[in-house]
Amino acid sequence: MEILRNLTFGGGGLDRATALRSSEETLGPAREDPAARCVVLWQGKLLAEGPERDALALLPMTHPILAQAAEAPILLGCTPEGAPRFATDISGWEPDAQDLSTVGAFFDPSEQILPGVDGDTALVELRRVMARLSPLDAELAATAKAILGWHSTHGFC
Repeated sequence: MEILRNLTFGGGGLDRATALRSSEETLGPAREDPAARCVVLWQGKLLAEGPERDALALLPMTHPILAQAAEAPILLGCTPEGAPRFATDISGWEPDAQDLSTVGAFFDPSEQILPGVDGDTALVELRRVMARLSPLDAELAATAKAILGWHSTHGFC
């Protein structure tokens, strides 16, 4: 397992929290945990923060933008400290008066700003920021993209 600590998208120490996934009786309290946060994706882009967009912007589970999601947030796991981490896709949200000409391109340099999200945050392409993310943020970002992508294309599995 020591070799996993050196993997870009697998070395953050994320606990997959299998026991929490077993029922709504365990998943519900995880969603309501004050330390629970959510990774937000839109059109495959992640919400990142900081001047260099070098950290995931993890929103509280009560943030109003999460209401834009068509489905409930998916549990990714828990941080090494035990804080639950979820992911949700708000691709149904439509940005007003923002440049969308490169959205969906292999390398998309554009950034979209979400309403009601404070600070220096924007939706960005993972390829653009992955080398600057912390190991845990990189693991959360990759897991969120993979799981939400799988859910969108494998609805009957």
